Amino acid sequence: ASASSLSSATSLPDIHSHPAERLDKRERRLGKAMVESARYLSIGSIGHRYSRPLGMTDATQFDNDFTKAAGVPLYKTVGSDAPTLKMKNGLIAPKWK
Repeated sequence: ASASSLSSATSLPDIHSHPAERLDKRERRLGKAMVESARYLSIGSIGHRYSRPLGMTDATQFDNDFTKAAGVPLYKTVGSDAPTLKMKNGLIAPKWK
């Protein structure tokens, strides 16, 4: 029994065409998908209607509120990142000369 032309046409990929043609076809399809996807971005024809950018991030708002409440910026309240050297008995080692 021979396979019907319908089953072979629908189940096999287009392997008879040149690899460059297949690549070109894939890239064209990808380009169409990217154009469709771009419509939903904040500058796209659909996405711009729903884009509501905020004036600042939550981290910036927290930093501003902290500065107003504490009187100093947050980064000035954190100690130094320099390592503290200790001797075997647990006491802080003297500075190196």
